[in-house]
Amino acid sequence: MARERADRVRGRRRLALLTGGALIALLALFLALRSEERAPAPARAEQAEPASIDERPSRRSVAQALPADPGPLVPIIDEILVEKPEVCEGEENLITIRAHTPSNRENGFLRYLVDTRQGPAIPLRSYLRPDGEPLKHIVQVYGRDGVSTSAPVPAFKVKTCNGQRLLNIQVRQVANSVDELELVAQVRELGGGTLPRPEEYRWQFGDGDGAITKSAAIIHRFAPPRDAVEQETWHYLARCEAKMPDGREVVGRVAVELRNFEFENLHYKGVAVLSTAFTPRFPHLNAEGRVEQRVRLYHHRSSPVRLTGARVTYEGTPSNSMPAPRDVSPGELLGTDVVPPGDGVEAPFTFDARAYPGVAMVNYELAGTTSDGRPVSARFSIMRPPPEPNAKTGERIVDPAQIARVVRAQERLGKKFVSDDDLAALEHEGAFDDLPRLASALATQQRAPDRGQTGPGKIRGTRP
Repeated sequence: MARERADRVRGRRRLALLTGGALIALLALFLALRSEERAPAPARAEQAEPASIDERPSRRSVAQALPADPGPLVPIIDEILVEKPEVCEGEENLITIRAHTPSNRENGFLRYLVDTRQGPAIPLRSYLRPDGEPLKHIVQVYGRDGVSTSAPVPAFKVKTCNGQRLLNIQVRQVANSVDELELVAQVRELGGGTLPRPEEYRWQFGDGDGAITKSAAIIHRFAPPRDAVEQETWHYLARCEAKMPDGREVVGRVAVELRNFEFENLHYKGVAVLSTAFTPRFPHLNAEGRVEQRVRLYHHRSSPVRLTGARVTYEGTPSNSMPAPRDVSPGELLGTDVVPPGDGVEAPFTFDARAYPGVAMVNYELAGTTSDGRPVSARFSIMRPPPEPNAKTGERIVDPAQIARVVRAQERLGKKFVSDDDLAALEHEGAFDDLPRLASALATQQRAPDRGQTGPGKIRGTRP
């Protein structure tokens, strides 16, 4: 009996061991199956064509095969080209950058810098350090959301030269415009020599357009490049050739970069925003107390934009009652509800300042859609200009040379008040060459006769 009882106990132990081993085996099999199910499927490009419908991957494995959004793509610099192996100090050396993003997916976001100069083609001027070594220059290429790649500019020799003539071009954004720039050429000689004024300037703006001027300054509206809507910035290489009285010619170039606000609004806000231009550029009250300006709405898309609505609102001092906002049709404002590509559509707008004494500006908001269904927006304002300066509100001019320039400008332009832009334009034409140079009022401590003042808006005039 005792032996039989012992055999039964040993049998139960063997059964328990077998049962535990089976459970462990089943658990290992279950985990293996789960591991196979969770393993990511190979990328689509590496998958072979299934032999039968049963062999096709499940929906879950296909979803796992799709790559996640990698975020902004880091730019890749392909090459950096140097125009000349050797230059004089201050002489231009064109640096050309070629770059792309992986699969060229985000090339429209690329921006280029050489030191602090912007553009894929930079006329670089290099100088020697005190130790005789040339300055080092760095190329940076930026992509979407500020990701960047950098590389040094390949070395080139910089030497000291005498009598070298240089032409620098300064670029200034014109007020109340998004694509018009003022370019000003200045010819100088290394070593500080004085040069006569050039006889003429020949311009090439890098957009296929050019001009010849007697003035050192010119305002140009840059035409958009191809595929303008798909580029965050537009780049141009402008060129000026100055013809000197001794027959020599001096050439200078400048890289021009314009921001494409249509691209920014479309990609970051999902709205196609129309650009605006005003003629005249600044508001002016006529003798009847009205502001009259022509407004041009335009865009750089390849197909027309249709406007569906417009709203007019008023702004002014809180103490005055404002006219109520009103909804109008785009045709009532512009004569049409379609804005074609290119120059767009232009229409006159009038603001009667006498009829609305408390109104400072009239705002116009227009909405519509593109041909592919994207929302369109446009906004501009017709403003009341600031009052003209007088003896009480103006700031007195005390520099005799500046007074002489203001008087000369009034005579030349036939205007009671002249602006700083008027003075700058006449300066570029040489209208003040025979006048004394400007002297600092603080340095000379000289008080001129009580003849002039400058007021708000940098408008200058003489007292009656």
